[in-house]
Amino acid sequence: MTSKVLSLEVFLTKTDENTFSRLLKEQFPQIKFIENFVWHTPNPPVYDSMAECWNNKFSDIIIIDTHILSIEEYKNTCIIPHLSGQGYLGSQVGDGVIQFLRSRVGEYGDNNCLGNGSLGASYNLEYEPETDKLVKAVWKLVRKNALKVYFVDTATGKVSEKPESRFYAFPDAAAKFNGTNGRYLQCGALTQFIAK
Repeated sequence: MTSKVLSLEVFLTKTDENTFSRLLKEQFPQIKFIENFVWHTPNPPVYDSMAECWNNKFSDIIIIDTHILSIEEYKNTCIIPHLSGQGYLGSQVGDGVIQFLRSRVGEYGDNNCLGNGSLGASYNLEYEPETDKLVKAVWKLVRKNALKVYFVDTATGKVSEKPESRFYAFPDAAAKFNGTNGRYLQCGALTQFIAK
């Protein structure tokens, strides 16, 4: 059995999410977005755009390719009751599914900085080749439309010459968190970046 677990660290503002959502739908019209938080019923909120996934301020997003896994199949096979007995949760990875964890301002305690989000996927390469194609295409789309991210030593202002691997910032995040006035991209409390 050949399992793959892949991730990209990403920085996106709401504006970038809208752009990313549009780019995904242009390439994969069959993609849907499930707003991920504890649901009151086993019927998750399904949308055509990431912009619609803001009903809970702590929500993240499940990206689902309905040509691989229909919404009905997702409901029947990927949703379980919450451990508390109140509400339901759905799988964030698996066949036809990509996890999107949002970037958040102040994620690591500094309200001037944008904390990283991520894209994640876990699947069986042998049995889920269509998911492999989907993930590769989405990762390629990110690399094509986002900027590379560089570590900044905030004590000296020195910017690394080498970009971080697997870290990408979309244009609005890169412009708003560019190091000016202490506004950085951030991964952890002590690690700041800019994108270019």
